[in-house]
Amino acid sequence: MNTKKLYHFLMSNECHLYRQGDDIKSFVCVNFRDFDDFIKIIKSSDFEEIGLEATIKNGYMVVDIEDLIGDEGEELIEYKECFGDEWDVYFKKE
Repeated sequence: MNTKKLYHFLMSNECHLYRQGDDIKSFVCVNFRDFDDFIKIIKSSDFEEIGLEATIKNGYMVVDIEDLIGDEGEELIEYKECFGDEWDVYFKKE
């Protein structure tokens, strides 16, 4: 997967953070019209091999970002700009 292209894709799409127990999770909303571009970024061969869980909504799908970057050795903090002000809300410095 091209992580630079993924970063640009995430920057131009709606990304959010949420809590699941003690963990902070993240997701991207992928509009159906952008699906082909999304698959090109994550490479269709990887998509076929490992699969990808998504929640289908009206006009878009929701995909966990950790599922995308986990195998690439990257961490969520490398994508913090994709979340705007949400990042500071969820990762307050104490």
